[in-house]
Amino acid sequence: MSKYAFILGQASHLAAAELLSVLNQPKNYSWQDNLLIADTELEPESLLKQLGGTIKIAKIIGNYQNLADFKTADWCQYLRSPHTWGQKLEGKFTFGFSLYQGTQKDYQHLFKLALSVKKELRAKTSVRLVTSREPILSSVIVTKNNLLNKELLFLKIKNSWAVAITCAVQDFDDYGQRDILRPERDSRSGMLPPKLAQMMLNLAGTDKNLNLLDPFCGSGTILQEAMLLGFKNIHGTDISPKAIADSQKNIDWLKNKYNLKNKVNLKLSDVQNLAKIFKNKEIDLIVTEPFMGDARNLQEETILDLKKLYYQAFLSFAKICSQKTKIVFIFPEINLKNQTLNTLDKKAIASCGWQQIHSPFGELIYQRPGQTVTRNITLWQRQ
Repeated sequence: MSKYAFILGQASHLAAAELLSVLNQPKNYSWQDNLLIADTELEPESLLKQLGGTIKIAKIIGNYQNLADFKTADWCQYLRSPHTWGQKLEGKFTFGFSLYQGTQKDYQHLFKLALSVKKELRAKTSVRLVTSREPILSSVIVTKNNLLNKELLFLKIKNSWAVAITCAVQDFDDYGQRDILRPERDSRSGMLPPKLAQMMLNLAGTDKNLNLLDPFCGSGTILQEAMLLGFKNIHGTDISPKAIADSQKNIDWLKNKYNLKNKVNLKLSDVQNLAKIFKNKEIDLIVTEPFMGDARNLQEETILDLKKLYYQAFLSFAKICSQKTKIVFIFPEINLKNQTLNTLDKKAIASCGWQQIHSPFGELIYQRPGQTVTRNITLWQRQ
């Protein structure tokens, strides 16, 4: 088992919770800001394809008390290890580095060190050092410059340093295609990002044999990501005929694009009438972003309407869910008139027979800059 550094995205608390769930809740891990370090036997590239909130995975290859202890010879040795990393110093060789949690002075030290590495390697082949305006090379830069296994990460952890080499980076282009190129998108019913849908699905665990339901399926983002993750029993319902039609078009598109065979059962239904479609204890997992109000016309009255809808939803869930069912549910927090209005009524949901599972990372919030609505991602189980 090897030790890896996981570089997390913007919603780092949510990304950390997702990662621990996929790693089956490891006991030994360390976390700070957008960095989590843990042991795993899973192969980095296939692991990263499952994770919506992790940007990079890098294998820890060294630990140093001080950054000055890391020398040019150490850097060259890591890059010259074809047996370990599969790299050969031939043709035009590119390499780079990223600094996490360090200072500008630390970056300047590493940059000078990298120039020394470039000079030494140039004696054997053509070499290019890839840099950026920022101390961190993005996944876009790593991908476009072919820096897998050639980018070193320097990680400030408390009072010491870890050095890691990048094994996998998030496929930004694929996420963009799944979001933008699918045939149907509906801003009124919600614009759930595929990354967030993936994170929500992973929060509930890794069992792909569960009967999964999205009762507010909209244009089918959660259903699509469930298909890609390998869920075998997928169900989607919505009160809107257009949403069901949009979901079907997007699912057909996804099946064709990725050559998928798993099926999705779509039904037109109000969330209160789920018991007419599903048997008692038939559903094992619910993952959903519910209707969060019309973003173009949010009022204070909207909060009361949404609280009532969510209460009715959890009442309905109790009629179709097994005793071990988990629910991943978004409660929107709406910013109006310089105040934040919350739609989560914990007492009301508890009265329906559900208990919230709290994350060790606190509230799991997802918000993009400038958005009126903040998503509070919550996890529930039967009391």
